[in-house]
Amino acid sequence: MKYLECKPLEKLKAFVENVDVGDYTVEGKMEAYSCKLAGTDKKLSRSLDQEVEASVSVSPPRLLSASPVGPLTEAGSRRTLIYLILTLNHIYPDYDFSLLRAHNFSKETGPETVKGNVETLLIEMARAWISENGKDSAFTESLWTAIDEVISLYESSTDIYSYNPEYEVRFFHSLFLLDHQSTATSCLPLSSSSLSTPHTHQLTPIPSLLRVFLVLCIFRDSAVGPLW
Repeated sequence: MKYLECKPLEKLKAFVENVDVGDYTVEGKMEAYSCKLAGTDKKLSRSLDQEVEASVSVSPPRLLSASPVGPLTEAGSRRTLIYLILTLNHIYPDYDFSLLRAHNFSKETGPETVKGNVETLLIEMARAWISENGKDSAFTESLWTAIDEVISLYESSTDIYSYNPEYEVRFFHSLFLLDHQSTATSCLPLSSSSLSTPHTHQLTPIPSLLRVFLVLCIFRDSAVGPLW
C-alpha cells in the first residue's frame, strides 16, 4: 500500500496530531493510502489469505455466515480483511495486527449513525478546534467535508467497518470506510497517547482490488473511561 498526499486532509491532519482537551491529549493521524499491494505487503497478503482460507475449512458454518466482511469462503471478503490489517500495520508500524480476524470487526449500519457517534466522541476536540480557528469554523463540518472529498459516506459502494480490539490497555475505537469502486485508501487514526510497547492485535481484510479506505482510530487512557 502506498501513502497518498491528500490536500483536503492537510489542515485537519495537522490539527489532530496533538490536541490537549484538558483531561487527556489526543494524538491523531489523517492518512490516505492506495490499495495496490507491492513488496512486503504483497507477501503478507498472500500469507494472510492462506491462513484465513485454511481456517475457513475448520470453522462452523454459523461463524462463516456471521463474518462482517462477507463470506470468508470468497476471495473478495478475505481481501477486505487483509486491507484492514495492512492499513493498521502502516498507520502503527511498531505494532503487528496480522493476527486480527473477521470477528475483530463489525459492519456499521449507516453513515448517519456513524457521524453521530463520531461527533459525540470528538466533542472536546471540536471545542479545541473552535478556540483555535474561531466559532465560524465547526470541526465536524470541516471533518466531514474533507472526508467527502476523499470518500463519499453516502455512495452505495461505500461500506463502514469498526474495529473491536481485544486488549483494553487503552481505549481504542476505529472506523474503516471502504469504497469498492475507488482506487485509494484514506485513514484517520486518533490516540490519547503514544503506545509504549508493541502488542500483537487481531484485525480483518477488505474485499476487492480498487477502493477508497478511510479509517478513524481513537486511543484514550483506560483510566479516563470510554468516550461512548
